[in-house]
Amino acid sequence: MRVGFDGTPLLGRSQGIRRYVVELGRALRRIDGLELVPIGRGVDSRVGSIPRLGFVVRHADQLVASPLRLRRRADVFHYTDTYGPLVRSRPLVVTVHDTTFLTHPELHDPRMVRWLTTLTERSWRRADALIAVSEVTSADLRRAGVPAERIRVIHLGVDHVAQEQVSDRLVPPGRYFCYVGNIEPRKGVDTLLTAFGAAAGSLPQDVDLILVGKHAWGAHPVAVPKEVRDRIHFLGWVDDPEVFGLMARSLAVVYPSRYEGFGLPPLEALATGASVIVGDTPVAREVLGDHAEYIPVGDHAALRDALLRTVEAGIGDKSARVAHARSFSWWETALATEALYRDLVG
Repeated sequence: MRVGFDGTPLLGRSQGIRRYVVELGRALRRIDGLELVPIGRGVDSRVGSIPRLGFVVRHADQLVASPLRLRRRADVFHYTDTYGPLVRSRPLVVTVHDTTFLTHPELHDPRMVRWLTTLTERSWRRADALIAVSEVTSADLRRAGVPAERIRVIHLGVDHVAQEQVSDRLVPPGRYFCYVGNIEPRKGVDTLLTAFGAAAGSLPQDVDLILVGKHAWGAHPVAVPKEVRDRIHFLGWVDDPEVFGLMARSLAVVYPSRYEGFGLPPLEALATGASVIVGDTPVAREVLGDHAEYIPVGDHAALRDALLRTVEAGIGDKSARVAHARSFSWWETALATEALYRDLVG
């Protein structure tokens, strides 16, 4: 079976979706009798990189030219990031990572909301099946009018963490809390900065806050109090070995996101053994279970108290966190995805 596999999200802003394309593609290639046919001009045979084409050229090829050009080379097409092609030439699968552009449009760049709304309205109708990365996203799709019988829930994996050579190169000598993710309104970074500023006077002087991730869009989340500016460190983009090292050595990874379709960084944190403090969203409960401390979304006072408690006592059992994360396997993700392909091809 030959699968037209969309690699163009590798140029996008979302680290989670880029991870999905790379790790799922790698696992699918291990399945006997399955061949991936890369979608997008210049995508290499490992679906690992594509040239930085202009936005219009890249999407014209992804959404129109590729499904026509490759229709005789693929038995099924899999579009890996939320929307699919504008023309349909073979059975079509689309993975939907979240629907927050519909459920929480105020947390997104308005231009992206318009773009995604237009494309999903068209492509979801054409798709034979939609992969929802969580039960929460499946429910959101049903509320958006997608028939339940066309939705398949397939979780992401997290075993890529165990395959990395974790590096302590960026780990500071003192103690710290760590945030990993894009800097944008949806992620609740404003809540975290406000909470840390409020807690700082009661925290030991050797406890800092490290934020890892690029600025995606939106204004700076909050004015950092002058007296704690030297304890808050924005590192920007950091490679995986250093990210996982920072997670593993932290007092806790803090992820106060307002809404997610899956939310990979907290699960990656569990895989390193780190404690996790997370916004109390439905998908966090689904993915993390009892292995995180939950705070009400947007409640900086509750998050302040959680930071102070963590310094005093820590959170939970490291071995239980790692064991829970191990149940999320990219191999299982690939097997479930291949089963869906075969259901469609017949």
